[in-house]
Amino acid sequence: MKAAELFIHEQGAAFMADVYGRLTGRAGVCMSTLGPGATHLITGVADANMDRAPVVAIAGQGATTRLHKESHQILDLVSMFQPITKYATQISEPGIVPEIVRKAFKVAQTEKPGATFIDFPENIAEMKVDDCPVDYAENIKLTEKLKTMSSPL
Repeated sequence: MKAAELFIHEQGAAFMADVYGRLTGRAGVCMSTLGPGATHLITGVADANMDRAPVVAIAGQGATTRLHKESHQILDLVSMFQPITKYATQISEPGIVPEIVRKAFKVAQTEKPGATFIDFPENIAEMKVDDCPVDYAENIKLTEKLKTMSSPL
């Protein structure tokens, strides 16, 4: 299977992610644009969740400055996906993107596998983030220290 497939319709992408998750046990990923594009994911994501297939669905969203308004293509996607997923959240600041993505994959693939959903507002996606959200140098030092210990616990 290719690393990525392009689909004309979001529903096809959701079902492809569902089947990928079922066949491999690893989370299939599908993405959509905001508004109606995100609603097109719902059937495939719900099917994946009911069939216990690990899926991570990601949808674009309007800017957080427009969420309180009745603005074009702005929907409360988290509320729509909450009943049909194991985990549904919106990214509220760029610094937490790695944490949210890791949690979405972990929740989708562990215990009783299922679907997760991430709502990604456009203004958050445009913001700058640290180049290295994880202190790899510190992790390497800790790993080396654990290797030298006779019993880490």
